[in-house]
Amino acid sequence: MIGRTISHYRILRRIGAGGMGVVYEAEDTRLHRTVALKMLPEGALEREQKSRFVQEARAAAQLHHPNICPIYDVGEEEGRLFFTMAYLEGRPLSDLIHGQPLPVSVALDIAVQLSAGLSQAHRRGIVHRDIKPQNVVIGEGGHASILDFGLALMDGGSRNTDPGRVVGTAAYMSPEQVDGGEVGPRSDIWSVALVLYEMLTGLRPFQRSTPVATLRAVLDEEPRPVDSLRPEIPQALSAVIARGLQKQPEARWQSAAELETELRGIRKQLSPDGDDPAALLAAAMALAPKASNRLEGAETRTQTADGVESWTPRAATLARSPRSQMARRAMVLVAAFSLMVVAALWWAFVREGAPGAVATLPEAKTVAILPFEVFGEDASLQALSDGLADTLTAELSQLERFHGKLMVVPASEIRADEIRSAEDARNRYAANLVVTGSTQRMGDQVQLTLSLVDSKRLRQLGARTFHFDIKNPASLRTGAITRLASLLEIPFGAEQASVVETGSTERGVAQIAYLEGRGLLARYDQQGNIDGAIDRFQAAIGQDPNYALACAGLAEAYFRKAVNTSDSQWLALAAESAQRAAALAPRLPMAYVVLGEINVYQGRHQQAIQQFEEALRIAPGSAEARRGIAEVHTAEGRFGEAERAYQEAIRQRPQDWFGHLLLGYFYIQRSDYAKAEQALRAALELTPDNAIVHRNLAVVFMSLGRYQEARQQLEVALRLRPNATTYGTLGVAYYYEGRYAEAASALETAIDLDANDYIQWGNLGTAYRWAPDGEAKARAAFLRAIELGEAMLRVSPKAHRVRANLAEYYAKLGEREEARRRVSEIPEAVRENYAVRIALVYELAGERTAAVRMLRPLVKDVSVQNDVRYDPDLAGLWKDPVFAQLVREANGKTGNSE
Repeated sequence: MIGRTISHYRILRRIGAGGMGVVYEAEDTRLHRTVALKMLPEGALEREQKSRFVQEARAAAQLHHPNICPIYDVGEEEGRLFFTMAYLEGRPLSDLIHGQPLPVSVALDIAVQLSAGLSQAHRRGIVHRDIKPQNVVIGEGGHASILDFGLALMDGGSRNTDPGRVVGTAAYMSPEQVDGGEVGPRSDIWSVALVLYEMLTGLRPFQRSTPVATLRAVLDEEPRPVDSLRPEIPQALSAVIARGLQKQPEARWQSAAELETELRGIRKQLSPDGDDPAALLAAAMALAPKASNRLEGAETRTQTADGVESWTPRAATLARSPRSQMARRAMVLVAAFSLMVVAALWWAFVREGAPGAVATLPEAKTVAILPFEVFGEDASLQALSDGLADTLTAELSQLERFHGKLMVVPASEIRADEIRSAEDARNRYAANLVVTGSTQRMGDQVQLTLSLVDSKRLRQLGARTFHFDIKNPASLRTGAITRLASLLEIPFGAEQASVVETGSTERGVAQIAYLEGRGLLARYDQQGNIDGAIDRFQAAIGQDPNYALACAGLAEAYFRKAVNTSDSQWLALAAESAQRAAALAPRLPMAYVVLGEINVYQGRHQQAIQQFEEALRIAPGSAEARRGIAEVHTAEGRFGEAERAYQEAIRQRPQDWFGHLLLGYFYIQRSDYAKAEQALRAALELTPDNAIVHRNLAVVFMSLGRYQEARQQLEVALRLRPNATTYGTLGVAYYYEGRYAEAASALETAIDLDANDYIQWGNLGTAYRWAPDGEAKARAAFLRAIELGEAMLRVSPKAHRVRANLAEYYAKLGEREEARRRVSEIPEAVRENYAVRIALVYELAGERTAAVRMLRPLVKDVSVQNDVRYDPDLAGLWKDPVFAQLVREANGKTGNSE
């Protein structure tokens, strides 16, 4: 296999093998990156193995999280299945443990990362079922990545095993796995607790001489508490592990997210000022055996007669490393040091957050409400739970007008960035208080629990619980927001209640349907959810025709449907529903904001301004309305007013990163790159791990011709949150660097993630035009871009940017007359906004003079110069003597242009 090319991956060397495949180091010849390629061995294409291999790839490919090894591609070569994943630099966790305990802070740090990654997988309906040290790679700085979803169980998917057969690794299997029972997320929690036990003690608590004896121990025996084996381990941590190893799943931690929060809190209590687990880990790695690295397997798999797959570490067959005694001595020193640290910090712990201490909430509250967990097996509660979180966020936002130092992170931003932990909410949204919640059915009652978490110290500050009858939820309307306000120590009287109850209903059944609709709309990116939301909102209105909130929700769902389908009938229905909501509840800001957004989409700017201003009159702090006004001013060329509107939005909400982002984007449009970078740096200071900000910084650098810096920002963004927009932007950066094949590959990935974005298709066609053997593919891509763009114009006829892009695509197809016609449809007053596109149309049509005339007023803009200089379609224009002279004059030079 070495040296062979599979698809576009060149095999470099074999780096490991296991029961589910052989792993090779390979080069991605399109993107010039090193990957790990996993291939099913020859002769192993039995039905079950092949199905499990494909399931591994499909399961992991759905997951995008820093602690999950990303899957790039799945394919088949000559009947052999393969997939590619990130090539990880590091060592299996099993190498680091090697029968010896790790420092407590290191073990905690790794366990937190495992819990975070699994929390993401569980939210996507994927259970790993084989968490163990061999399936965890530890990289530089102690970064943990979970591998091998080959045994993953997806919701609704087949187990791919015979009924009653046990699949997994004996020493890490949960009791329900051993019994062949139902396996869910709490099985993974069991395994994480086992891995943490092993990291802290160096022992596998249920490991026996044979797999069968091991399985019996899992079912019948209790492990020794870790603090009895290692006294310096905090009792709280020992209790966490003990709860994770309860035989009954319902007695364990209810979710990986809950376990993660608890572990983070313990870690923070041990080191409130932040120790350096990476430094301790580096010492442990230096002492660990160096038999393997990266993805190399350090084990062999055997199949028992009982169908149990067991793993035997190869290290167990070797002589004990002479360094092991050094490791034990090092651990004694670490343990002594840990005891001194705990003693020295005890008073600070009592003062800042010991159990029972009275917590003081900050005066300035930036609050993020995270999606609620659903406990138990009642899947029907998911939409209701999502709707409760979404509605509580909206209601709490309405209370901002009463409390000048309260800011609520919009639910749409929490969802879009998939924020699931308090630490992420602090890092990305500067939230100092985070609300988590859970719902659980208890007979005819539903229990809602709200918890308030200090995002800096990662400790719970309080909790509130109440019950309501799902068939008669009269108390639900104000019960939740009342308890949330109490939790946040925010006054909530008659005036506040009147505001949050605006547009509500007395009909409990209608209210439940509305909450379910909001929950479905909160996840509108999932197949069928928009239609489901429309159905639930219509059901709510059927129960109460005067339910204004449901009418506003229905308008939003119709609008989302119109955007997704480019079908104008949904837009008309959206406007009708929003107008009815405003008529039923004239003081409902949501109705006017939705109306404003609909009008913006249709290009009816004056009507949009009126609607946004009405929303501001009712709710002066409405960031959505103020931003909508700024967007309209920008579209109409009133840039001074637009800038003031964006700045006022920031003044109203200085800790809101999104306001700084929008101001930065406005400056990018105005070619003021110094101010754009300043605004984006301000957003990044508030939210350092925000992929959107990193991507827009890349746009600034691209405009300045600093493509390497742009790619660095995009690579950070892709690590944080891979999506179509970022891949598309990376493709554009490659294009301007002249790396056309890589540009096409990145844009293909963007379209794989979002096949309905006409701009991505148009950019892909442009990359194909210059890539080897890409001419035929370029034409197909341009035709698809035109099809999607034309559909957008039918819904939004004043979208002149679409016309400019369509003109470019027609010109690149050689259809000059149609390209000119599209340009003629753009009003003269706004053509400057699309000058480079229009100049490109003229250049491809052979009208060099018209192209120069189009760019003459803008030639001082460095981004315009770079667009011309680095676009191969404009190479002739860049070298044209007249244009070159304009560039020299703009740059204050008299010599020849480059």
